[in-house]
Amino acid sequence: MANKRLFAILQQGATVWNTWRAENSHIAYIDMSEAKFFNVDFGGARLSGVNLHKAFLGEANLKMAILSMANLSGANLSAANLSTSNLIGANLSEANLSRANLLRANMGSTILSGANLSGANLGQANLNEAYLSMANISDADLTEASLNGAFLSASILSRANLTRANLNNADLIKVDLTNANLCEAKLVKANLSGGNLAGADFSGADLSGADLSNTDLTKTNFNNANLSNANLSKADLSFGSLTRANLTRANLKDANFLTVYSSGANFEGTIMPDGRVHT
Repeated sequence: MANKRLFAILQQGATVWNTWRAENSHIAYIDMSEAKFFNVDFGGARLSGVNLHKAFLGEANLKMAILSMANLSGANLSAANLSTSNLIGANLSEANLSRANLLRANMGSTILSGANLSGANLGQANLNEAYLSMANISDADLTEASLNGAFLSASILSRANLTRANLNNADLIKVDLTNANLCEAKLVKANLSGGNLAGADFSGADLSGADLSNTDLTKTNFNNANLSNANLSKADLSFGSLTRANLTRANLKDANFLTVYSSGANFEGTIMPDGRVHT
């Protein structure tokens, strides 16, 4: 439970709190768990390492706040302003961040497993090597966000906007990307095996060396995409579009390739659905 004395200090705002922290830097553990903060302005507050487990911070202003290594697991941050905040290494597992503003937030290596990020603004956010397995990120805006090496297995990204996002080397096993926008996104060597990507837009995206085996790619748009050396074995590409796509040396063995639009696509060295190499 929250320490009542420290809770009262924090309630006075970021300036008072930051002064107290500077004067009491020897206090390593600060317990604010299950505290309820209403209509608070903690912009720029130094909250690194603070235990805010299951705290209520809905609609709070945490712009530019320092929350690195903080424990925010199970916390309610719905519609909070966390833009340009520092959340490096923080624990946000099972947290509610629906409709939160995380524009340009620094969330490298942050734990977000099972978190609710539906409708959140994560544009240009740093999520490199973040843990987002089983997170709900549906309808979120991740335009130009960096998720290099992020763990997104079994996460829900349906209808999310990932335009020009960096997902190189990301773990997207069994992800739900139905009707998501990934135009010009980078997914070099990303693992999307077993995922549901039906209706997603990968036009102009770089998926070279990516694993798309056993995926649902029905009505998926790969126009002008780079799929060289990608693994699409046993994928369902029904009614999809590969117009002008680069599939050199890709693997399409046992893929459902019926009714696919592939005008101008490059199949040089590609393993076709029947196992033959295209020349």
